[in-house]
Amino acid sequence: MTTTTKRRIRLIEPAMTVGILLNGVRLRRRLAAVPRLPVHIDDEPVAIGHRFVTAAGVELDEVTRRAASRYATEQGLEAVDLVPGDLPVERMLDLARALDATTFRTDPFAEARGGGHAFLVTDDLAERAQLDATSHLTADEFADLTRTIKRFAPRRTDVAIAHSFKAIVGERRAEVIRANVKGGSPYVAIGIAAQLGLLIRGVVARRPWGIAAFVAYSGQPLIAVAATDLRPRDLKSRVGARVVGATKDVLQLGLRGAAKADEKHTRELRERYQDDLELGIERFFEPRRTDCPLCGSVLLHRHTDAIDYLQCKPGVFAVDVCEDCGHLFQNPRLTIDGLDFYYRDFYDGEGAEAMDGVFSSGSWVYEQRARLVEALGPPDRWLDVGTGHGHFCLAARSVYPEATFDGLDMSDSIDEALRTGWIDHGHRGLFPELAPDIEEPYDVVSMFHYLEHTRDPVAEIAAARQALAVGGLLVIEVPNPESRFGRALGKWWGPLMQPQHLNLVSMGNLVRILGDNGFEPVVRRGAEAHQPCDLVFGTYLALNRVAPPLDLPWRPESTMKDRLRHKALWWTIGIPAMPLALVLDQVIAPVLKRTDSHSAYQVVARRVS
Repeated sequence: MTTTTKRRIRLIEPAMTVGILLNGVRLRRRLAAVPRLPVHIDDEPVAIGHRFVTAAGVELDEVTRRAASRYATEQGLEAVDLVPGDLPVERMLDLARALDATTFRTDPFAEARGGGHAFLVTDDLAERAQLDATSHLTADEFADLTRTIKRFAPRRTDVAIAHSFKAIVGERRAEVIRANVKGGSPYVAIGIAAQLGLLIRGVVARRPWGIAAFVAYSGQPLIAVAATDLRPRDLKSRVGARVVGATKDVLQLGLRGAAKADEKHTRELRERYQDDLELGIERFFEPRRTDCPLCGSVLLHRHTDAIDYLQCKPGVFAVDVCEDCGHLFQNPRLTIDGLDFYYRDFYDGEGAEAMDGVFSSGSWVYEQRARLVEALGPPDRWLDVGTGHGHFCLAARSVYPEATFDGLDMSDSIDEALRTGWIDHGHRGLFPELAPDIEEPYDVVSMFHYLEHTRDPVAEIAAARQALAVGGLLVIEVPNPESRFGRALGKWWGPLMQPQHLNLVSMGNLVRILGDNGFEPVVRRGAEAHQPCDLVFGTYLALNRVAPPLDLPWRPESTMKDRLRHKALWWTIGIPAMPLALVLDQVIAPVLKRTDSHSAYQVVARRVS
């Protein structure tokens, strides 16, 4: 190891010391921002319509119940997560890391993380969310309950600290971490272990900054909670032996991974996929067409061949390009049965939780899309086509609180969106088939990253004309197939996304289709719609190619060799590559926005006839 390398490594310890101290201050501010229930209240009883849900081992006293009920009533809340003031210190810090109390109530997609002890909920919410169990919940059950409550009351749920009831005795931090992060618990364990390794190394080497980092780590809980009204029951003992406690947490996380899925469900799912695959996947494809679906030209050539790099289901998918109009399309195209096979367990089923995390990554994206029509007049009735679980509709309500937001989709997600109240009304089925029966026309129809999934984009635009009143607006956002950067990445360009994306329509072609169907474009945006994820998405696809996900029901069961290879590749290549790709995406984003290499574009068109 060179002298320069040693110096660089030693810089880690001063940086760690400063980072730990500053993070302690940040956690303190976050904990200070969490509301407190009133301590002194009258003998006012719990309000009618309020009930309580508790974890195993929790005894909720009457004072806390009355204080929580008053707080919920005064704040107009449907749910309050009650955090005991003597929560163990590491659990308190975990809560502060995950929860930003200043935005939790107003952000409908904020991570649902609370104290894991007790909830006040209204009877109406309990009925809508079908909350059956009300006591003795395990850590896993309570974590699931917390996520469910936030979904059903996204802007009327809060977290509050209550000093009048006690935390569970003997609760293991590792169990709570596993319940909250599910399959991500090994990564948490590795992160804690890596930090401990650096701290211990510095102490053993007797380097001043290494010892300083160790002391800062040990004292961080004091920085976060000392001189506050919080009284973690284990503060003194944890500070005195924080490294020992963290080591136990790592061992407990490592000894038992994430809870396994129900074996019967997994076996049934694998058998279903096996039956599908035994019949062959050739039946999922239509005959290859010899002309362009947009302009009819027969001048076609192969753009690329790709496989399913996301789900890793079998099959090779050809994408052709028209030499006359530049249209990119899947050829041969999937049949309806093929779409059902390749979409299955992506947005719902096995993939529902992961995709919900993607779609809930930030409400600002949806609000930005909603504001595309702001200058053209506030909407009254808005239909979001391809709405999924209704994420856009939920976020757009903060921009247009008086508007009605309806959703259309062909999957079970539309029923879930209605149950949660994220949409006002739902239409289930194919848009071209449903549009003629829509009685009251809408003044806005949106299609956000929907058109590329459809078998016939022209029919979708015609359906939008039927669903809109004259003067109504059609809002479209789609990938930009003319992106030169995307062309350079080829099959590794995320928005190509085979086998789901059947048609990638250029802005020129879309404008022509709109004109043919009685629309006049009033807004065209390219750079503003760019999403800086080309490299990180491409890197993820490449890693999935060499180290596909394990134990998928449509793939052979993994062996020990498969699991070791998967971990080795992801930890040696994936962990460094993904953050690097993320940074590079941000660095090159300004360049791509100034060229025609932006990853997406937006068009707002008015129906004029």
